[in-house]
Amino acid sequence: MGYETSFKIALLGNEDTSVVDEVIKALCLHTPYRHWGTSRKWSPGKITGDDCTWSHHQRDMGFISTLFPTITFEVEGAGAEQGDVWKEYYLNGKTARYEAVFTIPEYNPDDLT
Repeated sequence: MGYETSFKIALLGNEDTSVVDEVIKALCLHTPYRHWGTSRKWSPGKITGDDCTWSHHQRDMGFISTLFPTITFEVEGAGAEQGDVWKEYYLNGKTARYEAVFTIPEYNPDDLT
């Protein structure tokens, strides 16, 4: 079970529209979400979807990355829970995940205006 997350996927170093189309087909075939597409707000090579529940995105993206072994996928997620912001990278079945770190600077009296 999961909750809604906003996903954005970038194909790093590849803006070939035919490859993007093939990746969109693979996403529609191998993920529970069927409405992937390119957004006019994003540059070529960017794929977006509406907010969705994609509980096994790491497994699915790991597999999809093996179908396109020379493409590095950047998956950006923003979850429904506050602070759930992250990026993951996939290349030929390998993955790396980076979670956002929120910090508040120390109080400095000189900042008072």
